[in-house]
This record gives sequence, structure tokens and C-alpha cells, in this order.
Amino acid sequence: MYRSTVAFLMCCSILLAGCAGLGDFSGAGKGQSAFGLLSDDFVQRLRWQDYVGAAVHLTEPNRQDFLDRFQKDRDLKITDVRLESLVFTKQGTLADGELIVEYYRLPSLTVKTARFPVRWRFYGPDDPTPVGWKITLLSPHLP
Repeated sequence: MYRSTVAFLMCCSILLAGCAGLGDFSGAGKGQSAFGLLSDDFVQRLRWQDYVGAAVHLTEPNRQDFLDRFQKDRDLKITDVRLESLVFTKQGTLADGELIVEYYRLPSLTVKTARFPVRWRFYGPDDPTPVGWKITLLSPHLP
């Protein structure tokens, strides 16, 4: 009995030691794993036309401009939003891509597509802002 328990514990420790190398414990790695959740939340909030919720993902200087553009446009109806062509830097702290917005404005029902460059930046614990991903570049002006 004692021998089988020791063998079982040894096998478990070997398995756990082997799995430890698979995890990413660096700040940038943790940030990249959280990026998908945050970017999906931003896109979903735009789709739902929850502009205040979407603005939370922008840095403070860009937030008010974003809200001014979208909240005042009552005729704007967004049908789809997606992020494409995302490229991360080697450090994993910047992600550049393209935000694609499909929309229409009442009374027209013609769906239009607009493309905007977007840049996300990961702020670590040493930065003066809260830790996490924030959009630093986004100038959506829908024609």
C-alpha cells in the first residue's frame, strides 16, 4: 500500500512539473491571453450600441471624443463589428489591426462598411494607468 501511494505521488509530481513549463507567467503573456476577452467585449458592446461600455476600453484622452461621435448619432444602426489583421509586437505590449464596422443610417437601409486602424496597448503594473489592454488609437468617423 505504501509503495503504490509513493509511486502515485511521484507520477503526479512529474506530471505537474512537466505542465508547469506550458504556462506563461510573464506580464505580457498574461496580457495577450486576456486580450481576446477584452477585444471581444469591446466589439460586442459596439454591436449592441452600448457606447458607454465600449468607451471603457479606450484610453482617457480618446474616450470623450468616441462618446461624442456615437451617442449623438441616433439614426446610426450597427449591424456588425469585427477586428481583423491583428499583429502583436515581439514584446506583446502593442497590437495593431483594423476595426471593420457595418452599419446603416435611418431612413436608409443600405448597409455600408467602414474600416479604421486600431491600436491596443498593454499597460503593466509599472505604468501610471490601470493594468490591462486599452485602445490608444481609434478615430471612427462614419460617413
